[in-house]
Amino acid sequence: MSAPDISSHAFPGAYSAPTGLAKIELRLAVLAVFLAPMNAFRLDDVYLTLGDLVVGLCFLLLLARPQLLGERLRMLPRFYGLGLFCLIFGLLLASIVNGDPVRGLVGQVQYLFAYGVLPLIFLRASPEDALLIAKAFLAAILVLCLHGIWLTTLEGPVDMRFLSGSGRLRGLVERENAFAALIAMTVPLVIWMIRRAVLRFWIGLLFLGLMLYTIMLTGSNTGLFSFVFAVVLMQLASPKPLRDGLLLAAFGGVAVFLFIAFGEAFLPDIFVKRVYGALSSGDMSQAGTLMDRLYLNFEALQIAHTNLLIGQGMDQYRLNSVYEAPVHNAYLLLLNEGGLITIIGLMMMFVAIATIGLTLVVRRDTRVTGSYLLVTFTIFVLVISATPHVYGRFWILPWLVALGLALAERRATTFSFSHKSFRID
Repeated sequence: MSAPDISSHAFPGAYSAPTGLAKIELRLAVLAVFLAPMNAFRLDDVYLTLGDLVVGLCFLLLLARPQLLGERLRMLPRFYGLGLFCLIFGLLLASIVNGDPVRGLVGQVQYLFAYGVLPLIFLRASPEDALLIAKAFLAAILVLCLHGIWLTTLEGPVDMRFLSGSGRLRGLVERENAFAALIAMTVPLVIWMIRRAVLRFWIGLLFLGLMLYTIMLTGSNTGLFSFVFAVVLMQLASPKPLRDGLLLAAFGGVAVFLFIAFGEAFLPDIFVKRVYGALSSGDMSQAGTLMDRLYLNFEALQIAHTNLLIGQGMDQYRLNSVYEAPVHNAYLLLLNEGGLITIIGLMMMFVAIATIGLTLVVRRDTRVTGSYLLVTFTIFVLVISATPHVYGRFWILPWLVALGLALAERRATTFSFSHKSFRID
């Protein structure tokens, strides 16, 4: 007997299946969300992926149906839209005044596409459609993990796009730390699906084990810590926190013991080299390039006061840095390149999304989904403090999928309540 689908019984009769152009657009959106994390399928000279092309087709279909486009626009809070405008305006102004206007325009288009167009495609009013989008995204992550594990079993040379010279897994995302962070941000989705009976418990555990092993293959400290953080936060947000907390503590204790006592015997070599040594010895200087990133952060903090009003411009930080590299901290990079307007805009977007999660958490019937959104978004907020620009589509997808489920559930339960309140028996 298959696990029940939450959308089939939680909101009966609220929505009908899409027809005509809407059905075509939905199928393209499912394909787009499946392809979006696969960063390797892109052009060499311009950051344009195969998933972006499918998103573009979806957007054209939306333009052909203004009513549907208006509905998607209304799903996003106005505060979010205002924040996105400030983020883009700050970067563009800085690029015109201090940097390269052409490069600034290209950067603004990338941010607008990622944070403006993608929500219009992947946010859905129907819980059924939102869940379908979520399933397609999870399927993509599992494919990425299986592909990555398969790559590490191959003998002989492997394409450097997918596996670094030191043996770290890059996968189809083509970036070690980003791949690991993407997986970690998907952990709350798996746990949410288990709690909402979309996945069987043992299948969900199998998925989590597969994802954890893949993170180990990336050798990413950030990814490992984010994975653990995601599991802990989701357990604390459990409907039965005491029981689940005790189970987590017991499981964590056993895992730590096995990790310390026998870790070198069964863990992947790259993980032992980059992560295990630092954790077991307590010497964080062994943890990959952590110290190098700290030096870049210190430099960014020291020069930030000179770029508060108007920043250096898009992609100008690396040209002015003594290290000739962008600071691996999205907040500091946006502050220095876009100025205070840009960072305020980013914070406004964050507040808008967090507010949606909080409004769901305070209601008992939507608390599980609200917690899922908040945990996923919290991890995103944390992991981008260890990466430069975050207009890559794979960065926004995990919390965008969570936001889609949250908005669809909030709308459906509101519809249900209003329908009952006006019903005459």
